[in-house]
Amino acid sequence: MLFKKIAIITSTDFILKGLSFLVLPIYLGWMSKADFGEYGYISTGLALMSPIISIGLYINQIKEEASTTRKNVRGDIFSSTFLFILIYVSLFLLLISLFNLDFFAMDQVFGVTHGIKEKSLVFDVLILVMTLNLIIYSSLVSSDSNTNIAKYNCIKFLVQNSILLLVIYIGILYIDTSYTRLLCLLFGEIVILMLTSAIFCRKLYSFRIDWAYIKRALLVGAPVVPGSIATIFLSLSDRYFLTHAFSLEYVAEYNLAVQFLLPAQTLMVAAQVSWASHVYGLESNHRARHETWIFIKKLLKIYLLVVPGLFLIAVLGFYFSVIPSVYNDLPLLIIILSIPTIGIALLQLPFNLFIRVENSISITYIMIWAASISIALGSFLIPEFGFYGVAITGLAVSISSLGLSFFRVRHLYKSV
Repeated sequence: MLFKKIAIITSTDFILKGLSFLVLPIYLGWMSKADFGEYGYISTGLALMSPIISIGLYINQIKEEASTTRKNVRGDIFSSTFLFILIYVSLFLLLISLFNLDFFAMDQVFGVTHGIKEKSLVFDVLILVMTLNLIIYSSLVSSDSNTNIAKYNCIKFLVQNSILLLVIYIGILYIDTSYTRLLCLLFGEIVILMLTSAIFCRKLYSFRIDWAYIKRALLVGAPVVPGSIATIFLSLSDRYFLTHAFSLEYVAEYNLAVQFLLPAQTLMVAAQVSWASHVYGLESNHRARHETWIFIKKLLKIYLLVVPGLFLIAVLGFYFSVIPSVYNDLPLLIIILSIPTIGIALLQLPFNLFIRVENSISITYIMIWAASISIALGSFLIPEFGFYGVAITGLAVSISSLGLSFFRVRHLYKSV
């Protein structure tokens, strides 16, 4: 039954990823290599900001919404979280903007040279809208309705790509293709917010914040925030070192390889969506730990089939001139980056075991460890060895972090 649920989400996402590969050549031909590198870097940062900005409230939201079937209780949890995020994030981003911290990030972190002011503004609004969309998605995850999750993913894909393809067809261009694509992303996220709110959550909305619930949710989610911040350093440090040691064009090939590896990450997301509610519902801690380990081994076998398939797709893309020749390192990058990508993705599964016993602080410690190793090794290896430095650093991070996670779970579950 569990793998059937995963199959529903995974099959939908693989179809969508397949369609993404069909339109990818259009985007690669439209954007310069430097713009593609810049957009990929910024969009990755945006995706990582939502869990931090939400102060981890989505974690308790999933847990408590999943534990009740009463619509009024689910509505109180959803509305309290959504309204609190809307008010708090708006005020937070206003302060960020007043002190020009967003401008600093665009300049010093992302290496943006054109349209810094405009891109900073779009970046701020995107953080707010994407965080609200995270709350909606979390509600769908908690409902254990894989059909609705699949519908959500389809809506997101169709809206985002339709808007961008229309803009490319009409020939609209502001500042550069990176900024134009960020604008399309923003408009798409707003449309997705309105559509999914109306389709999936219209009966959950109310204009009331349950402050007792928010306080309880913060006690669960807040300890994860430092770990989420560490995740940003972990995920962006490689791009930062590549950008400053080489160029955004160099980062573009890295971003494209990561995009090709998205099906591997999609598999993990689908597994996590179904597995989280399953493992939280098990009565025995010992059984939860044992089943998680077996589940990881099964996923590794699936990955052994997925990665060679992605490599073959990249090779065929060059053979049929679908992928521009300037990205000639792509097949090699898919292979060398697949191991750390899979290792980091698998961390989600032991993390569920920490949340199960309300020990989310362990996630923070492990992510800080991972980020520290990534920065320490990456600052030396990446400027010296480029992509190979990224792979070696990622391998060291994933192996050490997974080992530390299971060591901590073993110790923790003995005392529970």
